[in-house]
Amino acid sequence: MPVQPTYPGVYVEEIASGLRTVTGVATSVAAFVGSFERGLLNEAVQIFGMADFEREYGGLDRNSETSYAIQQFFLNGGTQAWVVRVVDTLGALPLVPAAAAAAVMLHELVGGLGQDVMRVRAGRRIRGASASNPGEWGKQLRIDVDYATADPREQFNLTISEVRIDGDRTIVVRTERFPNLTMRPDTPTNAIEVVNQRSDLIQLDRDSLAALPASVVGTPYPLRPAATGTMGDALALPATIPAEGAPFDVDLAIGGVGIVGGPLAGTIRYFGATPPTTYAGFTRYLQEAVRRAAGDPLVTDAMRPLLSGALVSLVNQGTSAVPLFHFAVTLGRAARPYDPATTAVFSNAAATMLGLDVASAPNDQQFALAGGHDGRAAAPGTTFRPIDPAMFVGTSAAKTGLFALDDVDLFNILCVPEATTFPAQADRFAFYTQATDYVRERRAMLIIDVPEADARTLPNIETWIAENDGLRDPNTAVYFPRTNVPDPLNQNRARSVASSGTIAGLWA
Repeated sequence: MPVQPTYPGVYVEEIASGLRTVTGVATSVAAFVGSFERGLLNEAVQIFGMADFEREYGGLDRNSETSYAIQQFFLNGGTQAWVVRVVDTLGALPLVPAAAAAAVMLHELVGGLGQDVMRVRAGRRIRGASASNPGEWGKQLRIDVDYATADPREQFNLTISEVRIDGDRTIVVRTERFPNLTMRPDTPTNAIEVVNQRSDLIQLDRDSLAALPASVVGTPYPLRPAATGTMGDALALPATIPAEGAPFDVDLAIGGVGIVGGPLAGTIRYFGATPPTTYAGFTRYLQEAVRRAAGDPLVTDAMRPLLSGALVSLVNQGTSAVPLFHFAVTLGRAARPYDPATTAVFSNAAATMLGLDVASAPNDQQFALAGGHDGRAAAPGTTFRPIDPAMFVGTSAAKTGLFALDDVDLFNILCVPEATTFPAQADRFAFYTQATDYVRERRAMLIIDVPEADARTLPNIETWIAENDGLRDPNTAVYFPRTNVPDPLNQNRARSVASSGTIAGLWA
């Protein structure tokens, strides 16, 4: 309200203004475009530290100058960055294929049928859409399917493991498990919807696959348990069930290699208990016999861990009208080496009687993704991948390369260390010119890196500056010398890396 002066003095009256205060905007957000051993292709992914970078892109990579720049960014004070991965999508056919994502097809084998059910591809989805994640890394993914669910005829479990091979040892480094899935559409547990929304390792699809039949034994299409035996009434065992101490003589082939010399000789033991009358009750005794068979003199040392750690489960499949089942045998995983393509095939009359004869669909252990490729490898004596400069530039229409940052609301510092590896000076100049135009539009700064050969001495860098004077711009900066850092991938010996990551961290 207006001030009413009553005596001489200084009066202050506040008047409402239509103007609003200016909100502060972050000025320390970096963006990196480069190649890595893994990661979503041409997608801007936000990270807040090296832990995020290792999870999304695999961490330091001796053939990625950008990975060292990102490490230096966070070591020198940076807290937030956007990362765009580019790969060799051209290849050098026919000798070297272009970069591709690893994949595997899962099938349903009901009564011996083998219809494709769904495709598993390495990588996750982003913003609800499929994103490519090419590279050899996808070959380290393993898929397990089991039926330890409330209703094995209706549901299955999916386990995804990322492994690392150390010598002859297989070490699981990360795992994801999705229980009680189904292929029924429009259900809360639909496998494709659940996995695509939650997995960081794989994505599922049915692109270009034939429609699943609406009515089939084993609806909703369980994966890979072939139905070969008849349950009968209440899964009743036949009268010929092995007696206490009776030989457990069945022919066994593991991974396509039979145990030389004849049958796998074990014994059935009920440990003084009343022999079971159903297959379900017989399961644990059968498992004990399979494990004890590891001591058979005909079993090789390589095969013993497969048997000694085996798990036997009863898989029901079918409908009340066509009741089908079989025993699923999961071999132990302690073998050195462990081959995910290993199968366990039991055969002969005794195996058929016990529901172990699944020759029409062997006991598959794991499904390994295949076909992943990095594209052209680094040339001997170099530490960078030969990727066409056009992949770094990208296109605005497709939002690839630099233009993948179009989906980012804000970044202030752009770093592309691998531009120094372009084979021709003209390519480097053209790229930095394009990048300068881009950061000017985004009101950001570009830190230009200098190739190692041009930054060894002061005369070298003076020559480089003179030759690249056309890159001068208020939105660009060049720093000399390059940064020497201890390389943990090379026994901590010094490695010369582009300075942009270090400077971006200091700016931040």
